[in-house]
Amino acid sequence: METINTKYFHATTIIPRNWNKIEALRDNQNQLGLDEKGSWDHACNYFRKLHSADIAQPAELPIKGCFHTLSEADMRKILHLFKAGEVHQALFAVNPLKAPGLDGYHAIFFQKLWDTVGD
Repeated sequence: METINTKYFHATTIIPRNWNKIEALRDNQNQLGLDEKGSWDHACNYFRKLHSADIAQPAELPIKGCFHTLSEADMRKILHLFKAGEVHQALFAVNPLKAPGLDGYHAIFFQKLWDTVGD
């Protein structure tokens, strides 16, 4: 009876593990990259581009003028409200796997990549 349970257990762990494997990635030209180095480079470049500051902003919002605007003095207060050291201290005081924020990322993402995203 033990061998049946063992076979079942291994089947229930191995099958989902194989489903969750990434075997290849497609690049921007829709080419399938099967080698590990190419896939690794493609994934790194994708996330580097995704999280870079070079994101295009819309030229004009369609709802412009519907909301009150802030004065220049208020904008300066908001922009200089926190110092980098204060943000670092607060971030690293949070449990790494606490529920994600509005952006959908857990604190561990920012903690592990602080050198990249901290600026």
